[in-house]
Amino acid sequence: MRLTTVALKHVILAGVALIEVVTAAAFLLAFHFYATQSAEQHARSSMHWALTAVEQELSLFLGKVETVADLTLGLSQSEILDFADSDRIERYFFDALLASPRFTGIYFAGTDGSFVFVTREAPQIADGEVFIRRVSVQDSRRAQKLYARGADFRTKRTIPDDGPIFDGRTRPWYAAAIENNRAHWSEPYVFYTSGQPGITVSSRVHDPRTGDVLGVVGLDLSFQRLSQFVQGLEISDNGKAFIADRSGRLIAFPLELSGEPGNLPAISQLADSVAAEAFRLANIGESGVEAAVTFDHGGTEYVAALNVLSWENGEWVVGAYAPTTDFLNWFGDVQVATFWLTMILMAAGMLGGLALWRTVQTRLARIQAGAEEMIRNTGQPFVYEPSGFLELQTTERALTVMADAVVEREEALQALNEKLAEVMRAVDRMPIGIGVFTPNGPIRYVNAVAAAILGLHGDGVEKFDANLIGRLDACAAASGGTNATLSAALENQTNWEGELSAATLHGRDETTIYRMIAVPLPPKSSGKWVFAVEDVTVQKGMERDLISALETATEASQAKSMFLANMSHELRTPLNSVLGYGDMMRNEIFGPVGDPHYAEYIENILTSGHTLLDILSNLLDLTAVETGRMTLKAEREDLTDIIGEAVRPHRAACQSAGLALALDLPDALPVEADATKLRQAIGNLVQNAARYARGATQLSVSVTDAPGRRVRIVVEDDGIGIPPDRFERVLQPFRRSVENSHLAASDGVGLGLPIAKAIVELHGGTMTLERPDDGKGLRIVLILPICAAG
Repeated sequence: MRLTTVALKHVILAGVALIEVVTAAAFLLAFHFYATQSAEQHARSSMHWALTAVEQELSLFLGKVETVADLTLGLSQSEILDFADSDRIERYFFDALLASPRFTGIYFAGTDGSFVFVTREAPQIADGEVFIRRVSVQDSRRAQKLYARGADFRTKRTIPDDGPIFDGRTRPWYAAAIENNRAHWSEPYVFYTSGQPGITVSSRVHDPRTGDVLGVVGLDLSFQRLSQFVQGLEISDNGKAFIADRSGRLIAFPLELSGEPGNLPAISQLADSVAAEAFRLANIGESGVEAAVTFDHGGTEYVAALNVLSWENGEWVVGAYAPTTDFLNWFGDVQVATFWLTMILMAAGMLGGLALWRTVQTRLARIQAGAEEMIRNTGQPFVYEPSGFLELQTTERALTVMADAVVEREEALQALNEKLAEVMRAVDRMPIGIGVFTPNGPIRYVNAVAAAILGLHGDGVEKFDANLIGRLDACAAASGGTNATLSAALENQTNWEGELSAATLHGRDETTIYRMIAVPLPPKSSGKWVFAVEDVTVQKGMERDLISALETATEASQAKSMFLANMSHELRTPLNSVLGYGDMMRNEIFGPVGDPHYAEYIENILTSGHTLLDILSNLLDLTAVETGRMTLKAEREDLTDIIGEAVRPHRAACQSAGLALALDLPDALPVEADATKLRQAIGNLVQNAARYARGATQLSVSVTDAPGRRVRIVVEDDGIGIPPDRFERVLQPFRRSVENSHLAASDGVGLGLPIAKAIVELHGGTMTLERPDDGKGLRIVLILPICAAG
């Protein structure tokens, strides 16, 4: 059932709504996922940044500690200071403190209980002032004085002191320095004077003259700057950082630290218990390996990161933490805004789709009507309107083209059916049987001739089954025309051809013979075959007649060859006698012959006899070539000598014909050849030129190298030559180029060139005829192999 325009409207609008909903949901989910990932990554990055910043500040601080340690050791070993002169010590400490902001205070504690301490951190002094604590010993009595000095070393005021007299010998750093030979680092602790956490570096002092221990000199480094840095670090709205030792004692924290002198506050004692929880839960491992943890504290989720920084005197833990809401609060607002924005866009898309549908509905209805006309095949033309949306114009134009194409296709199909009917009528009237079949399936078509030959009805229900295939194979095997069976060809999908005897096929006494061909139709996967069968009785009779005539001609040729061989041999015997007696008479062996005319007659007899002897010799050679009895006695010979000997007997004939004979030969050229046969071949070529090169003035014989260890022999004249279309003719026995009357009148029977060609080919070479470049004369080229070197 086809959709109406209303149903199509619903489908389109529902599809648009579904696409918008799916797109919006996918967008919101993706936004939520990536925003959450980004927020978490931002939180981790913030924690990492905070740790890095604190670690850098702490590294700077520890660098100062190392510098202070070197300075302390230098003070303890200095021979410039007189540690017995407290005033000079105070002034030196004061100048050193103002000159170096790296340390907080400098002190000297004598073994007698005296003490000189200069520091820039004390609750009793103002900015820019220096706090001085002096404990002097007089007659074993100790007195303490506290006062403040300005940058010009003037005493600003005396500070009241209601506390006990400070005794440095009771402090832990004093005992540790006395027991060590080098600078001693103290554990972090709360300074006695300032109440601020820090560390001190101390070293014992010896009398340079006696070597006695005079006391301990040291420098204080406060953690106040570290605490200020941590307090000013902006991690997030509620994020904090801290520095503590491995045991959890706080070194720096954004809040003010308080504790008893000498004891650092523990992180667990802070009012902010989140730091203690982060320190407890984090799995603090090796130095340099950052540990991260997310935990819930008091219903709030926190993210924390901690790391360990190692230095010469121990390991300190650097940590940072913040509530995750500091990084995620903005996300909720953005998510709500994104959701409503998506809903608004979806509503706008739906309204736009509805408005668009109302715009195109009329045109779609028109297109639908045109399509229905096309389906009913009314042949009604459809004309599109060149207005409105480009897509609708394109659709209407395509519909117009389709309508025209349908009409054209119907007309073409009708014409094709008419042509097919003509072809089928022609096939039915053909004298050759034609059929289409599927192996072991139906016979799709057979014409009347094929049905009559194979004994079929041609009703369309018969099958090309195993029974018919076996009968055809049996007929083909009985006729002996093929070794392959039709069943094998059908299985392998290969062409098949066979002869069928009517007597075997029909079971009647008939002499008719049929030839059948079966070929698979492309593509072979279709499984369809076409066959053709025809009566070849007449052709078979003609084939038998041709075979009989060929056998008769072969026997006649063999009889001719034997006759020529026998006659040549029989004629040569009396001819040799005639020539022998004639030679005796010419030489007057038994006395003068008398009349001079007899001498002329004898010379004519000898000339004619030698000519006849040459013809008989050529006939014998031709017979040997045709019967395959000509053999070579190849030996190592000099080709230059062979050519010279071949040319020598024909110099007089060349001179009589007006030919200047020119030889271009190497000094020596060894070849493996039958010298007699090769001499005969080259002599035939020279003799042929002397006889037939009418109008020629030059005859040349040259030898050059050819590729592949071969030699090229060229016999060339400048006479009238032979037309190229006669080259093959003159190389056949008893054939000459008869277009020229003087050639037809010349002596010779046309055996010189064929015999020469046969001799060259027996040597493994070739002989070809060519027309020289200037178009005059004839060039005969021989290519012969030469023997291997050595």
